[in-house]
Amino acid sequence: MEKKNGFGFARQVPVMYSIFKINKESPTCNTFFFKGRIRSFKPGQFIMFWIPGHDEKPFTISYIDEEIFGITIEKRGKFTEKASNLKEGDVVGIRGPYGTSFTPMDNSLIVAGGLGIMPLRPLIYQLRRNNYDFTLVQGARNEEGILFTKEISLLLKQENYIICTDDGSLGERCFTTVLLEKCLQKRKPSIVYAVGPEVMMAKVYEICKMNNIRCELSLERYMKCGFGLCGQCACEDKLVCLDGPVFNNNSLDNMKEFGRSAYLKDGRKVPLKEYYDYREK
Repeated sequence: MEKKNGFGFARQVPVMYSIFKINKESPTCNTFFFKGRIRSFKPGQFIMFWIPGHDEKPFTISYIDEEIFGITIEKRGKFTEKASNLKEGDVVGIRGPYGTSFTPMDNSLIVAGGLGIMPLRPLIYQLRRNNYDFTLVQGARNEEGILFTKEISLLLKQENYIICTDDGSLGERCFTTVLLEKCLQKRKPSIVYAVGPEVMMAKVYEICKMNNIRCELSLERYMKCGFGLCGQCACEDKLVCLDGPVFNNNSLDNMKEFGRSAYLKDGRKVPLKEYYDYREK
């Protein structure tokens, strides 16, 4: 797992980029493409996305090439509603990257729940470039929530790409953790990567622990600064922006709040369900 970043001044000053292309991934998700480079970015890290005159929020980079990168945003609150109304040619500020990254390894298994496919998309491309063998399990509530499926289907063999939905509208009708256990019955991977709802990731962590498999999970918490100043994203004695967002099983062993509780914007510690219910408003 990549070590956390330092406090270089250049990382704290937004670089202005013009949106040159927008892809509508679903009724609620858009990918905004920019020409330029996010230097030193590694899959799993995040950036701070600033809409001038409005606000700034953390997002993952969902696509990256030598001269182009993309950020996928789901409309679900005031900031993301403002972002969903951005047009080609609009200018935004981006600073980063921040945080830790995934460790690319051969013979791996990826578990993506809902929007968790966003930070995992660059990892998928990295593993493909390295000619590593891996299987992707992707799940969501329904077919609408399965993002990038046409693109990923062209990258992976059918047996290496397994889809499930809660309502059975696409793929198998089950949870991603059920498919994870089925995959483990066939082959033991060197590592499991997972991003999605924390309840799902907690279950992935438990399954990996029972099977003595290394795992790396990406946690999500409220962030205001992105580089360890505000302390908003604390999880036990860890800061998700600095010590994460990618944590391995050894770190998670000592994080008792993982899968149980989180902090709201006002600093109140609440059960994880209340945190997600509040975030969805």
